[in-house]
Amino acid sequence: MINEYEHLLKNNKENIKGIDYWKNIQYYKGIHNEVNKHKFLTPLDKPPSKEYLLNKMKKDNSNQLSITTQEKLKEKIKENYKWKPYKYYITQLNMELFAKSRKDLLPNPEYDEIIAIFYCFYFDDESLNYDINGMKDGYHVGIIVNESNKHLIDINIKNIEIIKVDSEASLIEEFINVVINFDPDILSGYEIQNSSWGYFFQRSYLIYKKNLTQYLSRISSDNKESSFDQEKDEWGYKKSSTIHIPGRIVLNIWRLIKAEYDLVSYSIENIVNILLNIRIPQYSNEILVQWFESNKYHKLYRLYDYFIIRVQYEIKLLQKSNIINKTCEFARIFGVLFFECISRGSQFKIESMLLRIIKPENFIVTSPSKQQVHEMRAIECIPLVMEPSSNFYTSPVLVLDFQSLYPSIIIAYNYCYSTCLGRIEQIDNEYHFGIGKYKVSHEVVKLIKDYITISPNGNMYLKKNIRRGALSKMLSEILETRVLVKNTMKEMYFIEELVKILDGKQLGLKYIANTTYGYTGASFSGRMPCVDISDDIVQTGREILEKSIKFIESQEKWNAKVIYGDTDSIFVLLPNVSKKTAFKYGKEICDEITAMNLDPVKLKFEKVYLPCILISKKRYVGYKYEKIDDEPELEGKGIEMIRRDGCPLIQRVMKECLEILFKTRDISKLKLFLNTEWRNIIQEKIPLKEFIISKAVKLGKYGDTHIPPSALIALEKMKYDPRSNPQYGERVPFVVVYKGPNSPLKDCIITPEKLLSKIGYKIHSTYYIMKQVIPALNRLFKIIGLDISQWYKQMPKTQIIDIYTNSQRNINKYKGISTIDKYYLTNNCILCNKYSGKKGILINNIINNFYIYIYI
Repeated sequence: MINEYEHLLKNNKENIKGIDYWKNIQYYKGIHNEVNKHKFLTPLDKPPSKEYLLNKMKKDNSNQLSITTQEKLKEKIKENYKWKPYKYYITQLNMELFAKSRKDLLPNPEYDEIIAIFYCFYFDDESLNYDINGMKDGYHVGIIVNESNKHLIDINIKNIEIIKVDSEASLIEEFINVVINFDPDILSGYEIQNSSWGYFFQRSYLIYKKNLTQYLSRISSDNKESSFDQEKDEWGYKKSSTIHIPGRIVLNIWRLIKAEYDLVSYSIENIVNILLNIRIPQYSNEILVQWFESNKYHKLYRLYDYFIIRVQYEIKLLQKSNIINKTCEFARIFGVLFFECISRGSQFKIESMLLRIIKPENFIVTSPSKQQVHEMRAIECIPLVMEPSSNFYTSPVLVLDFQSLYPSIIIAYNYCYSTCLGRIEQIDNEYHFGIGKYKVSHEVVKLIKDYITISPNGNMYLKKNIRRGALSKMLSEILETRVLVKNTMKEMYFIEELVKILDGKQLGLKYIANTTYGYTGASFSGRMPCVDISDDIVQTGREILEKSIKFIESQEKWNAKVIYGDTDSIFVLLPNVSKKTAFKYGKEICDEITAMNLDPVKLKFEKVYLPCILISKKRYVGYKYEKIDDEPELEGKGIEMIRRDGCPLIQRVMKECLEILFKTRDISKLKLFLNTEWRNIIQEKIPLKEFIISKAVKLGKYGDTHIPPSALIALEKMKYDPRSNPQYGERVPFVVVYKGPNSPLKDCIITPEKLLSKIGYKIHSTYYIMKQVIPALNRLFKIIGLDISQWYKQMPKTQIIDIYTNSQRNINKYKGISTIDKYYLTNNCILCNKYSGKKGILINNIINNFYIYIYI
């Protein structure tokens, strides 16, 4: 240890000069003042530990010894930019509650009282003097307990504030006081329609006849009606929540996460695992009630700890996903309120920005009636979407995209309400233009004929040197600002807080740029639609794409062929060309196409697919290369490998099949892999999670004749427990089990929990192979002449024979899940299926269960 420290001193003597470090160490003596003249070190009692020395060095010399060149650069840039962590000064109160329910039912506000409320108050304002007792800075955690349950009183959790009350009414009053004292800007919960705030509101209204909106609002109101009625707020029920408190923002966390991430399950346990990389257990409400009723300290402590961790993780999810900060930046960019960024559509936000652009020019926007919008002519032009040349391509395929095509067209050709002069064939005639009537004289057109751009549809627009359109001006500023913001993000990548803020800004700008065309073409619910302008934008984009395709195929130096085109992208095949040459040609094509078009219309080289499979419109897959030296990355669009409406088994099998095909081009290896997978499915060697199918349920949108399996599962749960109704759009999981030959699908679906908890169920392997895996693979591989279903038919496989016994003991054991076949013995031989006599079967050892599986 002494030699190690002495060596460290010699290597850092320039940095250590002037640091009076040795005076602080009491264990050593005999050190000379000059670093390069060391004498023998004599320990007094015991030498210091390695941890002590390292901590001491880190503490005293952190600015000189333990900082890398990269960190020095960061500190220097931060100092030059005078960067300080940005704060929004938004306070948030997140709440979950525990109510004692009956048996395995979910809590019902009509019958089940609230036992405890758990909350976490988050603040980033240092001037607020609240105790920080949570897992992160700014977290204040508290509990309110109903003291009428005497055995809960003695539970103490370190540093956690526990408020004890003597009744449920007092608990509600106390929590109202907590909200008033904290005065949060945001009230949140993971699911606030049936639990959390929703349960709190419903319980207060049904039992105590209190509408908590008037108590929790920052604005006094005499409204006595409940604020969680689905019929009065259909949008809130489907998209957010039906709870609205004037002066405060109410956030339904799982809805916000659902809008940001495409996942199979939106349970809090799955979201925490994906975003925070932390696994937390899932407990049913029945287990939580058992802990509560156990009257044992460690189980009550576990109950408290579960909710304390949960309310903090829910805030961490919002912070990790950057939802609140991003929405704040959206509100600043759009010029609207915070919650309007969530609740309002794109037209409202575009108008907010457009009004600020046109006000200095003394323009006003029109407000058409619904009748005027409905009388407007229909849209005539559609984007160019080519029918792809479906095939398996082993040569490089370039993917070229026009960067922000529609906004660039509006800027380049000055398309706008304020620059359009109408159709050229209707000069001197009054005609319908958009939502109104328009007329332009021949004399005016003749006077400015040299300053007019004529669109492909025959509409006239003023050039920029006469009048710059409001849309053109707005989009130019947006695109230029976005480029500036993205460049700043690249330069300041090491300041995480700043990057998050800038990312929110550029996403807001991108949103406006991409939805402006839709604003002009909103022919059903438009606020200021004009189909003439929207048709001109689409038709111009279509002509640009067609001219580009024609030019690419006309150049012999590239010998290229366009095999697919979609709105603003082109897929270019380069036969018998290396990957390096493909990148070279791709850049050349982009440069020449860009030079052909008006600024800022730009063709951008995105990536190279090598190899790839084109299936149909908007459905393709291939190995992606964005740079020459990149490792291949499998990327697909529109195929089952990335879709969520199937089971994970399809995604995994399809991905591995494509990997085998693209890497080896060996069909025999592909066939061997599939035979192995099918055998594993039949023999139940695949994990259960790969068979779970999750689909969104939207109750009230289905007819009586056809109800999807996920909705059937939801309805079955609701028959037993009405409070188990899924939220609108919630994904409900199910699995398909075997219930005898020719059983309809609706009789074979059960929940994964039921499959795990009861004996007698078996995964329906034939259904998953024949109805899930093989059809998906056939859609992909039939292009190259492979029939996957024929492979399965030719595969030697295990035959499963069902033999039923009529044991009364087993009938009673499995009562409710059996079919009529289980009450009868078979009279046929299980080996040859021929009549074998009254005894039924030719095997001595018969297992006394419903099913006996004999593998032959």
